[in-house]
Amino acid sequence: MKQDPYHTLLQSFKDEETPETILLVAGSGELTRISVAWTSVETKRNRKLSPQRGDTPSELWDWLWRNTEFSRDAFLARIPCAGAKTARNLDTLVANRVLYPDGTVNRFLQQYLRSRVIRQMRVPTPKHFEK
Repeated sequence: MKQDPYHTLLQSFKDEETPETILLVAGSGELTRISVAWTSVETKRNRKLSPQRGDTPSELWDWLWRNTEFSRDAFLARIPCAGAKTARNLDTLVANRVLYPDGTVNRFLQQYLRSRVIRQMRVPTPKHFEK
């Protein structure tokens, strides 16, 4: 079976993830909302891939995104009070490889988001149950 260059390249970027990526999102409500909304966006790989030009990580990353289809307007409509700044922040998260063209996010960011949800949902233990 022939390997798909799109998915092979995407996986290579995922294999090179760094935890520092979450520092872009930590402490920013809008970047957090964009990241969370991204996980429910529908994306698909172009049926016919464009030729790969260049071999630097930036050029390969751009190639992946040029060969990805999703509705930017529909995505931005999912984010409360989205505007021009939100669109720029989306581009920033893409450029920094926080968001992936398959609708997923950096695994370290995913862990960070899950830990935030768990902390926010934690119900304090009543004093009479503490020992």
